[in-house]
Amino acid sequence: MILAVLRMAAIAAGGLNVALGLYLLITNRSPRLFGRRQDWDPRLFGGGMSLLGAGVVLMTVTNMLPGLPLGLSPPLLVVSIGCCLSGPALMLWSAATSRGTPGN
Repeated sequence: MILAVLRMAAIAAGGLNVALGLYLLITNRSPRLFGRRQDWDPRLFGGGMSLLGAGVVLMTVTNMLPGLPLGLSPPLLVVSIGCCLSGPALMLWSAATSRGTPGN
């Protein structure tokens, strides 16, 4: 029972990350929740949040489906791990590019 609740909470948190990331991608501005001062590029940060949320949702859903074919489970796991690793990388890159560091 508690495991099902934790899985649903992970899916909800991942979905919220995707929604907030899409908001940042579309509007190119941060919501008031983050404050007025921005030290990062909103589009890159939003892309990172979307990837991170998609990775969490994919990983949780892959674990929730017991009848998943064996040929489909490893590629989904690799994609979800890739999303979970590239999302924070984009978020860090957004902070680096806004400060005028190399790579801009």
